[in-house]
Amino acid sequence: MLLLSELPSSTPHDAPKKQDATAYLTYTIPPKPLARKPRQVVPGFLDDPGTTVELSFGAEEIIHDVRGSESKFTLEENGFCFVKHNTTFTDWDRKRKIEDHYCNREMVDLIFGVMGGKEKGVDEVIIFHQGRRGADLAGKEANDGQRTNPFARQVHLDQTEPTIIARVRSSTEIKADWALQGRVRQVNVWRPLFHPVYDCGLCVADSKRLEDEYVVEIDRVKPDVSFFDTMGGVRWREGYRWWYKSFMEPDDVLMFMGYDSECARKEKPGLGCELNPFLF
Repeated sequence: MLLLSELPSSTPHDAPKKQDATAYLTYTIPPKPLARKPRQVVPGFLDDPGTTVELSFGAEEIIHDVRGSESKFTLEENGFCFVKHNTTFTDWDRKRKIEDHYCNREMVDLIFGVMGGKEKGVDEVIIFHQGRRGADLAGKEANDGQRTNPFARQVHLDQTEPTIIARVRSSTEIKADWALQGRVRQVNVWRPLFHPVYDCGLCVADSKRLEDEYVVEIDRVKPDVSFFDTMGGVRWREGYRWWYKSFMEPDDVLMFMGYDSECARKEKPGLGCELNPFLF
């Protein structure tokens, strides 16, 4: 999955330096017993009357800056990593070009390499979605359908297992059963597009701190209430360990795990995914 971000135009006066931050993040309130499964209208319409998800702030939390220690974090151990990658692509308003050149060439190669390639058992990398987010251009749609959506503010998992399995089946067709018998991992790739991130940065939580009982599955629906997919809302508790990288540059890439079938089958500890909201 590819997530692109539009950035504001202001420029800080100070050179980037490591800086932890504190924030009150927004969590999902679990539904009452026997209540209907919560749903959220997409994209990002939390104030839509069709949305039944309830949110509240958690306690104040520290968001640790990885700057200077990026190499300590890996997808396998932490569920996220920061890597450097220079892209030659510039046409961010062209949906087909983004998919053909950036996703299916550059990002396939990047993910394949970071995940260890054939030597680590990676048979294939399939891109199933790309998206662009921004503040000033939220809701903008380019001529060919490339859309800019608002930032997701609540703590969440992008997709839960039913949606991942459906994505695998729709993407691999006749070899889906074979693919699902092996290890399936869903990885998100996020980068700034034009210049450093000064606000609305993306933070992630270490995957080892996430517990199944604190995930609330939510049906995401379109404005006409037709089903879209399932996402994971997250309840607050003490003990999450949050990380971000201050002033990410366009060659700074954050990769994070959204699903790992080995964890889902309890062959590996944890849930194989970590939480993420935009903040600041």
